[in-house]
Amino acid sequence: MKLKNFVVILLFCLISKISFGQSNTQNSSSFNIGYSVYKTIKAKPYSDVKLILWLRDTITVGIQHKEIKFDSTYVDRYRRAFKDSTLYRTKEDIDEFIRFTKIGAQNCYSYAFEKYFENNSTFDQKLFGSSTSIDRTSAEKILNNYFTVKEEFLTKPSKNLKKVIPNDVLLAFINNKDWSIHLVYYKDETFYSKNGYFKPIEFQSLKKFLKKNYWDTKKIRIYKIDDVKVREANNANI
Repeated sequence: MKLKNFVVILLFCLISKISFGQSNTQNSSSFNIGYSVYKTIKAKPYSDVKLILWLRDTITVGIQHKEIKFDSTYVDRYRRAFKDSTLYRTKEDIDEFIRFTKIGAQNCYSYAFEKYFENNSTFDQKLFGSSTSIDRTSAEKILNNYFTVKEEFLTKPSKNLKKVIPNDVLLAFINNKDWSIHLVYYKDETFYSKNGYFKPIEFQSLKKFLKKNYWDTKKIRIYKIDDVKVREANNANI
């Protein structure tokens, strides 16, 4: 990995990342899931972290600013640490920093929800998108309260990873603490995934992906949206 990209990742560990996003698909006949902002709980150079009411639950959402301007003060410490005063001095390097920052705005939870609703003909939403992230606790609230577990299976023995996955579902990767450490969308034999710092990817082999990226996954939990729960919660907010 290039030193400059490594520095950006370190910066992201200190700088909250996220911003309002929109689904790429608008369906006039779909049921829109609304949300409202409670308050901003933290303001950062490139984003704000807000408490948002989504259906009946308060979730924590990072909202990346629409305009990302390079701030050299956040890079100065790494110039000193790596003893490289040339880091992010040229226009090309600064453009790369801004591009990398924008790509890093969305994490796996937001991306998986975005893809799920983008392909859902019943529900539409405008919160999860390319410039938003949500934390694990918030993602688990949504999964537990508005989705149904269709099935789950252990990742060992490895032959379990070859089983047929239902179409159009979310897969949560569960560790030994029963945390959803990663979330992907699955449709038509393709998995859609995003690590917060990198571009979205598509893959076909669950076994290879787990071995390379999430070896500590103990089980896979498969979710499908619960239409009734979503409608009831949305109507209660009207």
